[in-house]
This record gives sequence, C-alpha cells and structure tokens, in this order.
Amino acid sequence: MNKSELLNKIDQLRDAAENFEGYEKFAAKDDISNLKIKVNSMIISDIANKMSSISLPEIEDMDDQIKLANDAIESNESRVSAFNSAYGFLKNALGIVL
Repeated sequence: MNKSELLNKIDQLRDAAENFEGYEKFAAKDDISNLKIKVNSMIISDIANKMSSISLPEIEDMDDQIKLANDAIESNESRVSAFNSAYGFLKNALGIVL
C-alpha cells in the first residue's frame, strides 16, 4: 500500500465518521484528521515501517466498517424515501377526504 492508497483509506474513514453523532463524531473526525496529518508528514520509510506494524485483519476490519457505513447510508435513504412516500400518500388521501 502506498501513501496515496493510505490517504484514500483515511478519506473513506472520514466519510464513514460522518454517520456518527455528537461527541463520537467529533472524536472520530479529530482522530482521523490527526492520522492524515501524520501520514502526510511521513517519509516513505516511515510509512513502510508503519504499514509493516499493521496487521492485515485491521485493514480488513476498516474495509468492513466502511462497507457497513455505506450500507447504513443506503438503508437510511431507503427509510427516508419510504417515509416520504407514505407522507405523500396520507397527504393526498386527506386532501381527497377534505
């Protein structure tokens, strides 16, 4: 994994953190920002050393968490769409009755 791939993963984590609320969102975004600053300031050998210390399951877990966050976004959009459809139906039904 090179520096740009690592930065892309960090951006995906930042996007996933948008789903958190309150302090949890603030803390996650702060941690992610600090990680991005550290990665941007590292030289290639530092990145290689850091990457060798990260075990593969942790990266897989990050990918799983990103997928779960994206699935949650899709699920939420589906619920909002269903609610809006039901609201529109009720609004039309009440308009016909009145």
